[in-house]
Parts: sequence; structure tokens; C-alpha cells
Amino acid sequence: MVLTPDRLMKIARTNPANVEILERLPAPGLQQCMLTAGCLFQAVWNHRDAKPAAWGIKDSTSSTLTRTCHWEAENDVILAARGAVSRPRPQY
Repeated sequence: MVLTPDRLMKIARTNPANVEILERLPAPGLQQCMLTAGCLFQAVWNHRDAKPAAWGIKDSTSSTLTRTCHWEAENDVILAARGAVSRPRPQY
């Protein structure tokens, strides 16, 4: 299987939790906030092995780029993202 950025996102979006997080992240107005890490690539492995899209995924990680690199800026981003994604999530 050739994995392109478009194919990665198509497969990652087969997991309803990824879709929901991707929809919620822009809400706090964070610039360049992206879903990252294992929740994306586990979806690819699950696809390859014909497992359910959410199989083996226990958490999700997001990353963002900010203009400043200091603790206060990072903490502001964490609090904003937490408010966007900490609402109860439906069980899939």
C-alpha cells in the first residue's frame, strides 16, 4: 500500500473519534492545530489488518505551532484545546 497524505487522512477519518476531534480543534481559534501521533497511524495499521478503525487507540494527541515558544504560550494552547475536546465523546 502506498501511503500518501491524502490516503492517510482518508483512512484516519474512518475512525469516528478522529473525525470528531478534527472537527472540534478549530473551535478555540488555535492556528495550525493538528491531530498527530498514533491515533492517525494506528488507523492505517487497522485498515491494513482489517481491524475496526478505532481498535487499539486509547488516546489522541494534537500539536500546534505558535509564534512564541515559552511555557505560558504552550499552556494557553493546552487549556484552549482541552476546552474544545474534553466534552463527553460518544462511544463508538
